[in-house]
Amino acid sequence: FGKTVSAARNLEATGAAGKIQCGQASKLLLEKFQDFVVVPASPATAEDPRETFWLMGKS
Repeated sequence: FGKTVSAARNLEATGAAGKIQCGQASKLLLEKFQDFVVVPASPATAEDPRETFWLMGKS
């Protein structure tokens, strides 16, 4: 459970009420549609090297 728990803890710690946070794979899919605005949310950390992004809405 180590890496999974670290990832969940990172998402919870950097999340915000009413916002949608996603990972790299979701960001790439959303950018293919070119209708969505996705911005960086949190930088990667030593515990969890995955960068996350905010889905801001449609452009």
